[in-house]
Amino acid sequence: MWRIFFALSALFYGATLAAIDIQSDPQEFFSKIKTSSAKGKRTWVLLAAGSKGFDDYRHQADVCHAYHVLIDHGIPAENIITMMVDDIAYNRRNRYRGKIFNDYRRKDVYSGVKIDYRGADVTPANFLAVLSGQKSAVKGGNGRVIESTKDDNIFVYFCDHG
Repeated sequence: MWRIFFALSALFYGATLAAIDIQSDPQEFFSKIKTSSAKGKRTWVLLAAGSKGFDDYRHQADVCHAYHVLIDHGIPAENIITMMVDDIAYNRRNRYRGKIFNDYRRKDVYSGVKIDYRGADVTPANFLAVLSGQKSAVKGGNGRVIESTKDDNIFVYFCDHG
């Protein structure tokens, strides 16, 4: 459903769609980002975890991990917008208060993540407002939206069930 919506939205707004299979070749993705940056294009990122609660720990952990991967590959923090309920780092069931881990190496992926929309501000309406750059439609959060042009890249990572 989301893919169809993104495709229709992109076509409606006159954007060019390009897909890269990040799982099979992440270096190709980052190579294309660097190439487009060299040409003066910006890359905007919307990271969103759609679930809440400690039982769905992995979704927020994956978003935090993605944030660090993108930063490590040169995407400026000011071009990354993060949405997550943010209820697991300090959850009573978390044995490591204030930390979130994404893999066996126990690197805290929560540290340093700038969360723009959390708690009740993580809504479908805000997601769409952020993605479409409509500051006036945003309710809560810090009000940041994607401020892209027709020449920029937009990467959306939405982590949730099905």
